Amino acid sequence: MANQGYISQVTNMIAGARSIRHYLGQSMFYKLFSKDLHKALEQEIAYEKQRTLNSLFINGIDAFCSVAPIVIGGFMTYYNYLSAASFVGIYLVSHNIGYQFQELSYFINTRKSAKSLCDKYQKLLEDELTRPSVLESSVFPIQLEQVSVERDGQEILAPCDLTIEEGEKIAIIGESGSGKTTLLNLIYGEIKPSQGRIRYHGQKLSSDELYQAGAYILQSSHVFDGLTLEENIALGQELDSVRMEEILQQTGLKALQGKISNNQTLSGGEKQRLEIARALYHNRHFILADEVKANLDLKNQERINQLLFSLPQAVVEVIHHYSEEDLKRYDKVIKLMR
Repeated sequence: MANQGYISQVTNMIAGARSIRHYLGQSMFYKLFSKDLHKALEQEIAYEKQRTLNSLFINGIDAFCSVAPIVIGGFMTYYNYLSAASFVGIYLVSHNIGYQFQELSYFINTRKSAKSLCDKYQKLLEDELTRPSVLESSVFPIQLEQVSVERDGQEILAPCDLTIEEGEKIAIIGESGSGKTTLLNLIYGEIKPSQGRIRYHGQKLSSDELYQAGAYILQSSHVFDGLTLEENIALGQELDSVRMEEILQQTGLKALQGKISNNQTLSGGEKQRLEIARALYHNRHFILADEVKANLDLKNQERINQLLFSLPQAVVEVIHHYSEEDLKRYDKVIKLMR
């Protein structure tokens, strides 16, 4: 049971690795991982100790019961208290003596190996994680100049130019395969352009700096099981209750305040609003949204729409299904061609 619970926790963390990396939540989850690992190890060690002691006791008795008849039988045969045939019978019954000693050796070695493994884990858990320096300067304007992407000789994104100003709302449209998601990945530094260049307020930024500057929301957002809504939003950052209250109100998540969240209980719309709340709480300058309304019903689509357009952050959104009226709401519409 300890292993199952621990594996479930680790699997949930791995599934949310993107959010942990983008919101610099490594320290928080490292501590959670350490705590869960210690707990799992302690339970496993206690189990192994008890199992080993039980096996030592049982196999010790078995070994004694195997050796004693041979010693006593040999003594009695020597003094003619027992026939040779009877002694051979006793010997055959006790033939498993070697196996019992092998079992004893196995459990002793298991105990030594477990101790060595625990020592290695302890050394790993004592290491400290370093947090990147805080990005303080503006990233605007974000300028993409004749950027293109090729892979295996095939053009994934045709050369394009784009300037993103602070607070702008930009729609990225185009047929399937035209490179819409690729363009978002370029802006966020997830991939490098084959040609052209990208500048943020005239400078290059590292991946860590870009993670602090922007948020990248996908069609499906991850929720970390066992954490409260606020913990899922803060992801290790110091909790400011006043600011959190404002953001929960702004994103329509107030009803879930203080509740333990998980992927099964939250709706698709609630997960997307939680992801937007993360971007707001972590003071991201821009939000990249990749078809975030694709899996939502009409009511939740409009709710997410209103929320995105109400934000002071720049929003660059990939959309597939839209009307001409929808496009008029954006400051810019970029249509990509294959």
